[in-house]
Amino acid sequence: KIYIFLLTETQMEVFSVAYSSKLNEQIEQLRQAVSSLPSDQELANNFEQYTKTAFTLYEQLLAPALKQLPTSVSSLILIPDYQLNHLPFELLLMNPPLSTKPNFSVKNLDYVLEHYTLSYDYSAIMHIKNRQRNSGSYRQGFVGLAPIFIGSTEEAEPVNCRATALKPLACNQQEVQTIQNLIGGQSLLGKQAHKNTFDLLLPSSQIVHLATHACIDENSLTDDKIFLADDYISKHDLFNSRTNAELVVLSACNTGSGQLLKGEGVMSLARGFIQAGSASCVLSRWSVDDCATAKIMEQFYRSLKEEVGRSEALRLSKLSYLQSAEKYYQHPFFWGAFTTYGQTTPLKVWRSGLPPWLLPSLGALVILLLWSVWKFRFSRPTH
Repeated sequence: KIYIFLLTETQMEVFSVAYSSKLNEQIEQLRQAVSSLPSDQELANNFEQYTKTAFTLYEQLLAPALKQLPTSVSSLILIPDYQLNHLPFELLLMNPPLSTKPNFSVKNLDYVLEHYTLSYDYSAIMHIKNRQRNSGSYRQGFVGLAPIFIGSTEEAEPVNCRATALKPLACNQQEVQTIQNLIGGQSLLGKQAHKNTFDLLLPSSQIVHLATHACIDENSLTDDKIFLADDYISKHDLFNSRTNAELVVLSACNTGSGQLLKGEGVMSLARGFIQAGSASCVLSRWSVDDCATAKIMEQFYRSLKEEVGRSEALRLSKLSYLQSAEKYYQHPFFWGAFTTYGQTTPLKVWRSGLPPWLLPSLGALVILLLWSVWKFRFSRPTH
């Protein structure tokens, strides 16, 4: 059996659905279909595999619960167990495709993403503690780090997280700079994005954004790394760190992947940041396209700036990208990897330095003082 616990503000139900012996195989098929880009020759088979599996998994795992929910519910917090941690529920399909020809647009596919805002958490206990968490104090609002890499431009990724040559990222510095222009804060680009600076800023920053390379070994608890200009951050580093960050964005490959432990879930880099104290984390489920990610992140921060909820902001950024992308780039590989763990509430972005209203006020005060001095000097009686 698969047991589903359904909780709302006024409702609690526990019910079961039949367990399929093919479940793990279907989850893996879906992951393979969306986490790599098929060739032109493979596209038809890729589309068929994805749509068939995404609809089957929806009917088996989500539909029974959603049928019990009021139609007014549009946000879901999912706490999956074991292999279900690998499943991108927002990419499941609520209906079969309208056309069997490869077409990943919203006109042809009925993504769960279109109907519901989804976020995730690692356990009910972590979720409750996070909701009770008090906001910290900050000396810095946004901090974005985007190191430069000068390795080979070939497609080969670092093997077992031990390779020293990492290929250049075409859009990571532009991504961080664009976000800083939107919401203020600080950008650390190239050689400035080194580990000592990261260690100094992590405890006192509201938003930490890492646009870089990551390397994950799903067979090891210790080898996962996210790279900076001069060093890397490991899970061991994170489990010994503390942060008051409201949001950590891991704009890198596979930052939501890691060793899967029964009863614990995925021991990912993202989990390390949440256990270090971050209220929420945006992570990736597979290797992502650098420049497509930059577009998604720009729209994500535009929505955050308008105080849209964190998960909703990410949903809107994905839909915006999907609706504007050319046909080739509508494949979920380009836009579907990122998701949110932890708190989902709107985030009032804290700007470092003087509040925007203060400069005009100071200017008006200076003018008033100058006028007062002038009036005093020239209005005194002469002898």
